[in-house]
Amino acid sequence: MSTALSLYVIEDSLQNLAGLRDQAEAEGDSEAIKVIDQQIAEYLTAEPAKVASYIGQMKSDDALIAACEEEIKRVKSIKKAAQARKDRMEANAIAVMQRFGIRSLSAKEHGSMRVQGNGGLEPLEIEDVNSLPEEFQLKSITMNVKAWYEIGYWLGKYQGGLDLWRTMVDILEGQPPQPSTHFIRQALKRQIQCPECKGEGDYEETVMDSDGGPLQVDRECPRCNGKGSIPAAIPGARLLPRGCQLRIE
Repeated sequence: MSTALSLYVIEDSLQNLAGLRDQAEAEGDSEAIKVIDQQIAEYLTAEPAKVASYIGQMKSDDALIAACEEEIKRVKSIKKAAQARKDRMEANAIAVMQRFGIRSLSAKEHGSMRVQGNGGLEPLEIEDVNSLPEEFQLKSITMNVKAWYEIGYWLGKYQGGLDLWRTMVDILEGQPPQPSTHFIRQALKRQIQCPECKGEGDYEETVMDSDGGPLQVDRECPRCNGKGSIPAAIPGARLLPRGCQLRIE
């Protein structure tokens, strides 16, 4: 609306000016916006009746904003209730279908629903970051460029290492550690030797035979169920089973 400003009939009324500005803003016409903003500014220098109109417009907008906020609250409340109802229905359907070993149910022309396992990474539960072994704790630091170049300078000279360490420790003091989730997951997926059977899968146990004499028998290791290995464990962390979801089609 550079030369297109002539296409607008700018009347001497605040509401019309506000409407024209909205239209120019929607069209991305920066030149028209400047012209209209000037018109609005000049509007305030006019007689008291126009100032009163300006105040009235702002009050009207305040009322509209308040009404919109109330409407947003009402719609959010409706959405929350609908989401909670849907979640309950899904949970009930999944529980019943899993109980009876049903993978899918169909209602002919109305559609079908089926239980589907969640993909992606297994959920990781961290009870307490500080209880994790130190190699599974992360600390991050934000520093200025000057400090960054100072670190490079000292590392380049291989001198002042102790002073640099103390400086970094001071900077990191008070920064809470974060779990190294990637390496925790990798570690928890490893199989390690069963400490009970030493990887044999079974062990010998001495029992008494029918004559009262000692008899050596092989027993399956209850810790690893005869596999000889068990999943690795990390204090304060464990992998949770993947959940499932109900797909409506």
